[in-house]
Amino acid sequence: MSFTGGVATFTLKHGQSKTANGLPAGVSYTVEESDNSGYTVTKTNATGPIQTGSTATASFENYKGSSGGSGGSGGSSGGNGGGSSSHTPQPARVNLTATKTMDGLIPTGSGFTFFLDDANGQRLQVKNNQGGNITFDTLTFNKTGTYVYYLTEQTGNDKNINYDTASYKVTVTVTCPYDYAASVSYEKNGQAYNSVPAFANTTKQAAPAPTPTQTPSVVAPARPLDNVPKTEDSSNLALWGILAAASLLSLTVLLAGTKTRKVRFQGKEHQS
Repeated sequence: MSFTGGVATFTLKHGQSKTANGLPAGVSYTVEESDNSGYTVTKTNATGPIQTGSTATASFENYKGSSGGSGGSGGSSGGNGGGSSSHTPQPARVNLTATKTMDGLIPTGSGFTFFLDDANGQRLQVKNNQGGNITFDTLTFNKTGTYVYYLTEQTGNDKNINYDTASYKVTVTVTCPYDYAASVSYEKNGQAYNSVPAFANTTKQAAPAPTPTQTPSVVAPARPLDNVPKTEDSSNLALWGILAAASLLSLTVLLAGTKTRKVRFQGKEHQS
């Protein structure tokens, strides 16, 4: 895609897309569609700023229905919107979608639940993901005005999952130049968001294992302890018994010798 004077022109068929790379952050953009006469057009993120680290996605959905239109969330018809009196404006249609990831990957199954609420908190739709996609029922508008909705994910019961708590504000602006036309813009948690709403869940990390308690090391004494005989060692008990008997005999002999000396001393004193 090449720009001349800040403008790039290109042609797309149904289902095709075009990407502009290298646009500086902070630059504002506007995407317009031509040659859509006779179609009801829904524009999403057709204008906005280029945000750092994200991709702005502008989309156009053209719808050609039968004349007469149908009722919808926009209420009754708001008039011919400037067209001829014989023309009944076709209602605008908006298909809200979102994406789902689990740890950065597309989840299998449909185990996550999503809500579409109006500005008053009234729950309008409840949908489950189909793999990585969430698709809400078509909203139709046959009255000009501004309509606000909110997209959120239900916090589940799996304690091992961090559920995405983001709240996307969806603003639908409906005009009627000939048929009703809707323009959709998003905010994420109060900040402008120029892409498809995305809900990203992650797996909680396991708690770290507790650090084992270290047993203090035993310090050997400075000198070896005396060997104490074990009570069940009969040989040591006999040895200790012999030593005790010998000590008692020595004490008896010592006492006897002391008494004899005293008698002799007294005898000598008596003779003098």
